[in-house]
Amino acid sequence: CGSLSKVRLCANHLCTEPVYRGLILEDWQDPTPGYLHITKGSAVTVFGVEGTFFDAESGGSRGFIPQDKAEISERMIDLRLSLIRTTKPEADDTDPASSDVAPDASSAPGADVVPDVQSPTENESIASEQSKDQTNSEHNHQVESQNEVKADEERRKILEEEWRRAEEEEKLKLEMEAKLKAEGEELKRKAEEEEKRKA
Repeated sequence: CGSLSKVRLCANHLCTEPVYRGLILEDWQDPTPGYLHITKGSAVTVFGVEGTFFDAESGGSRGFIPQDKAEISERMIDLRLSLIRTTKPEADDTDPASSDVAPDASSAPGADVVPDVQSPTENESIASEQSKDQTNSEHNHQVESQNEVKADEERRKILEEEWRRAEEEEKLKLEMEAKLKAEGEELKRKAEEEEKRKA
């Protein structure tokens, strides 16, 4: 019936503000943790959209439900929702415990410790290398951040396009239902007129 996405559309960063309200169209349940057990006719409040699922609350419980199981009757905010990342940031690799630190020679029993005296030229060279490493690290971090922003923007555009298409399909569906209803009423009216003429 669909799948979750790596991003979620919500009204605020914590997904605590209602986005839509409506009714459950049919009973549905999924034993997977995080999914909501819903009953036909129950009221539902939607707090976010993730892939083809709603992050919703119904019957006092909150979880994910397929979008096609709910009929939205009230929109609480504007369609342009805030983008919320659901993926956890990667762990920082700069673990102090894993850094390469030379062992202290004075801790070795019977070791003859020779003072490490470096010339000014060696000190300048080391400082230069450290500066280059820091600059490269900052540059790499900046590139990674820019790539993440671009990826988020692409996902946001894709979700907005999917949502726009869904709205257009829903509009066409409603128009078709109205047209069919009008045609049915017209046929019924003509049939009644025909019956009157025969009578």
